[in-house]
Amino acid sequence: MNRVTENHAKTELVSLIKSDARLSYQLISHINTLNKNDISINSLNEAIQLLNHDDLYRWLTLLLQTSVDPSPHTLTLLKRGLSRAFFLDIMANKSLLQADPQTMYLIGLLSVMDRLNGNSFAKIIPSLKLNPEIKQAILEHKGIYGLLLSLALAAEAGEQARIDDYAARCLVNPVEVSLAMINALVMAESTNL
Repeated sequence: MNRVTENHAKTELVSLIKSDARLSYQLISHINTLNKNDISINSLNEAIQLLNHDDLYRWLTLLLQTSVDPSPHTLTLLKRGLSRAFFLDIMANKSLLQADPQTMYLIGLLSVMDRLNGNSFAKIIPSLKLNPEIKQAILEHKGIYGLLLSLALAAEAGEQARIDDYAARCLVNPVEVSLAMINALVMAESTNL
């Protein structure tokens, strides 16, 4: 909040929001209430650019008034979303497929919203003004983004046969998958959630 009142660059604010899946989801939900142009969102950076300073300040004020300390279960889910986001960002850069790292990061964060909100993806994702490819990846694991998300889930579960299958389909080396998962877990654990 201090960074908004001090008129810091929006890129700094994106960095702060990117570490919290709940904030990311709430930002996109808030954009839906303001965005009358039906512009679909591909990244958190795009979402924050749609807000002017006053809208951003009002949104953060509302969040401060309604926020509660997360439970240990919620913190675990937030770290899982963050590690997926980091993993998918890394994989987007390693894969020979054309996948935008910022979009993959957003998909990773949003991939835990069903459990955080206690609602199915079918209830929470369709109403968001997200790029259709993002919706399709989260809801149906289809398309390039869906393949990479499936790879992330296989890597989290440590299912080597599925890792090998999805790594081949994503045009990435399975060894890179393991290294990316380790790095993503370390990065998520080192954040201040």
